[in-house]
Amino acid sequence: MDIDKTIEEVKQTVRREKARDLKPIPSDFYSTAAAAAQNLESEMEKIGRPRSVEFKMLEDELSGLVTDVETVFMKRAGKVVERATSGAFTNSKNILLKKDIDKLLPAEQELYEDVLQAIFKARAVLIADLTDAESDGSSHVSSTAATVINENYVLVRILKDLPEFMGEDKRVYQLRAQDEVKLPAANANLLIKRGIALGIPGSSEGNPES
Repeated sequence: MDIDKTIEEVKQTVRREKARDLKPIPSDFYSTAAAAAQNLESEMEKIGRPRSVEFKMLEDELSGLVTDVETVFMKRAGKVVERATSGAFTNSKNILLKKDIDKLLPAEQELYEDVLQAIFKARAVLIADLTDAESDGSSHVSSTAATVINENYVLVRILKDLPEFMGEDKRVYQLRAQDEVKLPAANANLLIKRGIALGIPGSSEGNPES
């Protein structure tokens, strides 16, 4: 492989990731970088003289490559976590995910989902009673907001066990494989995109019955 080309591509990726928006990266970005690192280590072993100029040059290249790849990972992970955190407290998380989904690697998509569900779970444990009380109040603004959040549900079949999470309707869901359940559209669509659930045709509805 062309190690110099890989190192330069990694450096360019670092520069691109300085922007706040997510940028697409090749699906083999990390595996290619790992292969380049292994090749550098092999060349260092062949030289076998740690004090030689050639060895130190390769050592510096390897160190720089590892640092740059870690930088790319941390910057992208930070952006994914930021979007998941923002999405957990707004009605726009599904829009954000649609915009960025093609730019995320599968592991990054999983990170997004894990952070989102972790926030939902913590919110259910810590502040669900408080937010439910607000929704039950007589305020016209709160009542209208609840109507917007709950107006559309989708019937899905769950394909694997899920950790407990809070839906957009502020209900706590604990779902198992083969469960058929009505979920808020944003939650349902997210699970369907992840291959965790299957939509049941003709299932879009209003609020589920209590």
